[in-house]
Parts: sequence; structure tokens; C-alpha cells
Amino acid sequence: KAARLKHNSEGAGLESRLSSQVNIMSQPAAVLDESQQQGSTSEQLGAVEHGHAALRRQFPHVEAEAITLFVEDAHGQPSADAVTSLAEMQAEVQAAAVYGEVNFLPTRRCMVGLQATDAANHGTVGDNLQLKFEGGDDSPRVGTVIMIEGLAKVCAKSVAVAIPDGRVLALELQEAPSCFLVSDYGMHELRVITIDGKVVACQFRVTSELGDFAEALDHFHDACDWVWDGNWTEDLEAATMSMLSALDDYFVNLEAKLQQSPLGEALRGEVAPSR
Repeated sequence: KAARLKHNSEGAGLESRLSSQVNIMSQPAAVLDESQQQGSTSEQLGAVEHGHAALRRQFPHVEAEAITLFVEDAHGQPSADAVTSLAEMQAEVQAAAVYGEVNFLPTRRCMVGLQATDAANHGTVGDNLQLKFEGGDDSPRVGTVIMIEGLAKVCAKSVAVAIPDGRVLALELQEAPSCFLVSDYGMHELRVITIDGKVVACQFRVTSELGDFAEALDHFHDACDWVWDGNWTEDLEAATMSMLSALDDYFVNLEAKLQQSPLGEALRGEVAPSR
């Protein structure tokens, strides 16, 4: 199927994808001024990467060999038809994935929108990009596929995601939702250029079970060693319960990964308690 879809996509080109900065903590980033909006898409985004690495993030359920077929003759940038075909393949495999299997990845939906701001609150008059995640403000976890909706409503012309290692990966425009696999711990930026030339952005943080446990342990240490007066307080109880909950989440995630690994049983035997 991939070879047939590649044949249909040969010869087509796709405009460069752009961006600016994104924030999940409801800390919208201001629209960049006109001088920052001049120049090419790559200059505005900062060395945007198209091709295999970016497409593997956008279509994580599609086999790497299939993605290679679409980009090897397109100078790394797939045509619109190729993106549509990859999106269909991604949706098909994702829908069939079962929890506990190797190809299963958790998903979380989010909505992109523009919010008008004023100089009194943000120092700039204009529109700011906002990203709201389904289920509340908790950060998505490493290994989650975020499903971005609303790009059409903000009239996105080019989109990219800046990841913690400094790279900026293009997000090819497709029919909503657009997927992106977050596999790095830390701050990310969703960058968008609208059809009228505005550059807007917003940041969102990605955490992990281990990161949450480390943070909860740090809070427990503060509550126990720095402010504890020797009595059982609500703060100490909250810190203790948060630490135990984060520890439980970490081991649940570890157990799930061991079940997906071919060596899971052997590894589980190494860490299981003796009987």
C-alpha cells in the first residue's frame, strides 16, 4: 500500500512549515513584531527539519520503511497527497492498537486557539496562541501521542514543534487532528504562522512518571525536613500521599513496559521480590 501511495504522491511539492512558541501553562506568548515576521519560514522558525525524523513524530504508528518510501524522492518534504496517505495509515493502525501490545501508545487530545490580549496584561496588543489539554492542566507524559485540533480555526499556514534538544520539527498540515509523539522530557514549543503572516507560539511541558516521582519526593523532603514540627500535619500528609501515588504510577508504567518487551519476563524476574 505504501508503494502505491508513494507513486501517487511523486512530483508533488509542499510549502515549508513554520512556527514560533507554545505554552500549556496558560502563559500565552505574544505575537512577534513585523521585523521578526520577515524572512523565510526557516528563518522564522529556526532551522526547521522536515523529512523522516519529523514524520516519525507526526505518524508514530506508521512503519519507518513506509515513511522512507514517501520522502526518499521528495527531498525530505512529502507532498500533500503523501501526508494525507500517511495520516490515513496512522489513524488505521492507531485505532487497532491494543493496550499492552508493542505498538500501543497512549494519546491525549488538545485544542489550539487564539486569545486576544491587551498591553496592560501582556505588554502587546494582538492575538496569543493557547494550548488546552483534555482532562485538565496536567502535563502530558513522555511517550504520549498528543492529538492537536484547532489548527484550521487559527488559520495555520505552517506549523512546527521545538523540542528540548534544540531541534525544530515540522508538523505537516493535515486534516485534524494532527498527531505528535512527545518523546523528550522538558519544555516544548508549538509554533504557528497564520495565513496573514502572524507568528504566534505557546509552550507546553512534558513530564514522565519518573519525573513526577522525583518532584513528589522533593516536596516530601521539604515537608518532612524543613517545615515539620514533629506533628502529623495536613501538609505532611499531602506530601506523603503524593509521593506514594507518584511511586505507584512509576511502577505501573514500568510493569506495562516490561509486558511489551520480549525480555519482559526475564527482567521482571530480576526485580521481583523473592518468595
